[in-house]
Amino acid sequence: MFLSKMSMIIARHHNRILVLWLIALLLGLPLASRFEEVLVYTETEMLPKDIESIKASKIILKEFPELSEPSVILVVVHDVRDEKLRNVLDEFKKKVLKEFPEVKDVYSIYDVYRKVVKYYWKTMNETKTKIYRMALNLTPLLHSTLYSIYNNLSLLLTFDKEVSAALNIIYGVPYVYVKSWEEGLLKGIYHEDYKQLSEYAINRTRRFIKNLKDCELAERYLNLFTREWDRELNKKFALNMTKIVTQLEKNPDLLYDIAASIIRRIGLAFSFVNMPLMGFIVGLSFKTFNLKNFNNETLRREFVINIIKIRAGQELPKNIIGRIYKLKLLEEDIANLTIELTIEALRVRNVTVSENFLWRVWNLGPKPSPNSFRKVAEEVAEKKVKDILEEYPPPTFPEGIPEKYRKLLLSKNLNTTLVYIFLKGEHDEYAVKEDIRKMYKMISDLVAKYKIKGIEYYITGIAAFESDTKDITSNDVKRIDQVTVILVLVLLVILLTSLIAPIIPLASVSIAIVTSLAFLYVIGSYIIDIHHLSRNLMIPLVMGVGVDYSIYILYRFKEELEKGREPKEAIIHSIRFAGEGVTSAALTVMMGLGALISSSFILLRNLGISLVIPVLMALATATTFVPSILAIIGRKIYWPFKPRRSISVTSARAGYLRMVSSYAVKRPKTVILAFTIITLLSFIPLFSLKRTYDYLELMPKTGSIKGFNILSSEFGSGLIS
Repeated sequence: MFLSKMSMIIARHHNRILVLWLIALLLGLPLASRFEEVLVYTETEMLPKDIESIKASKIILKEFPELSEPSVILVVVHDVRDEKLRNVLDEFKKKVLKEFPEVKDVYSIYDVYRKVVKYYWKTMNETKTKIYRMALNLTPLLHSTLYSIYNNLSLLLTFDKEVSAALNIIYGVPYVYVKSWEEGLLKGIYHEDYKQLSEYAINRTRRFIKNLKDCELAERYLNLFTREWDRELNKKFALNMTKIVTQLEKNPDLLYDIAASIIRRIGLAFSFVNMPLMGFIVGLSFKTFNLKNFNNETLRREFVINIIKIRAGQELPKNIIGRIYKLKLLEEDIANLTIELTIEALRVRNVTVSENFLWRVWNLGPKPSPNSFRKVAEEVAEKKVKDILEEYPPPTFPEGIPEKYRKLLLSKNLNTTLVYIFLKGEHDEYAVKEDIRKMYKMISDLVAKYKIKGIEYYITGIAAFESDTKDITSNDVKRIDQVTVILVLVLLVILLTSLIAPIIPLASVSIAIVTSLAFLYVIGSYIIDIHHLSRNLMIPLVMGVGVDYSIYILYRFKEELEKGREPKEAIIHSIRFAGEGVTSAALTVMMGLGALISSSFILLRNLGISLVIPVLMALATATTFVPSILAIIGRKIYWPFKPRRSISVTSARAGYLRMVSSYAVKRPKTVILAFTIITLLSFIPLFSLKRTYDYLELMPKTGSIKGFNILSSEFGSGLIS
């Protein structure tokens, strides 16, 4: 019923229908010409958003946004140690950054090496600065330590003599006096005359004093001691010699005990004018010495060590002072010993300083200027850095590049390197694809400029894949379109035996293609992404079904003319009867392709939508545009031939079909067996069919694919995600 009404409308209003299609064609051409803009050349965007890999990708890009920066990779096969290659890639980087606004940065193995070298010298300079500051802080402290030790050593050279002299006065003078007094008394020389005994002791003591360093001081000390001695004996014995002798028999140490008490009393009060250390020594000596052991060398050495330790503020350990004391130092040995003792004293504090450094500080003298300290610090820093450079020389290329960076940019055999071309976050994809073509020419020109032989270079990466895919697709589409048109045109000329008739299906298909592209452009711009495969599949599909549907109408129109009907009447019958078969066939195809829309795989859903619309447009043009043209052309459609009524094509076709069906009815087992064998044989290649989910394996060996294969072989395909 519908087709009958439509056939009547077309027969009456074919001119208006042609005008409507012409308007649709004019409106659709601008949109169809921009169809390439909405095509997607990657499969990632066609994947479902809820699969694990996509979720993981989103998490990675969220946590590590720097990884989201798209990049193009230049794969270069050549010895990276060639200086010419370094010049090529350095100049390539400068030109790319200057001429391509879509590029954010370019990174090669040579950039990494320069950064490594820069970091190395930065570290050396920082190390030198640290050493300088440390040396500048340490030098005054070492200088102070050195000269403190030196001063103590200098003091030690004379201290033993001073201690001996002090002990000879403090204890030696009383000892000689008491000893002489005791001898004179016990021997009976001056047994009854106290005065003569005292003079005897004084004279002997004065002979002892003559050998001392400070005779005057010793004389005054003797006078003080003898006054106290007389006062003490007068107090205890009233200067009675008999009583003294009697008590002495009872206590042989009586006189020495009296002398000791006097020494303690007068030693702290006596003024040692010319011997400033005397007052310091006297009080300490009471715990160590007495009249009988004051000249003991061992005790005296121990006493001197303790005195030095106290005066040095414990700067030098006691064992060090002991070692020094045992050496009979000479003045000329003091500098060497100062250095040696400073090293040992610092080692006790877990501080290690070289002997050369200590000598350099020592040579500044006792009163150096601040500039002197700075100069020494600079010399130390220079020397230390020089030593470090000898032990850890600057990094060489490419061995000096850390392994974690080298393995990302350089193959193990040093013959393949990668150059990363980072694109800006927001960039024009079409401009980038054009830039890649220009980069190929740029690198080719540079290779020719520097005359590098035996080099290979390819640009790969996601953007490069997309660029090559677009070029391949465009070239394939042009080739497919040309081949399809030629084959269809030849086939139509043969089948329709006309030169005009073949043009009508092609015109119908052309309008269907243009309007389909216009619709898909709108859908791709505002609703869903359109995969580039849709473009590849759509043209052959529309050519196939569109020509097929148009031929149905043309054949039916020819049959009706052969029956003697007028052109308009033939059109009505063609649409009414052939249109039913065309519509059924189109709806079947649309339902089959439309089933893809229910897929969860976005690519299949995308293909379903993208291919249903062209089939619908092919149906529309075949059932409306073709009859409208036929209504105008009429019998001229078969020019330069005329349709003959003698032998109808329908009769011939019916005879052929009758023969085939008759054979199938008569020999059903033969037909079933034949098709069974054909079906079984079809399984043989199916089992050996190689399956792959790698889209790149299906692409021709373009520059990006060759580069990717080299990259995968030398570095692993994981570098491109």
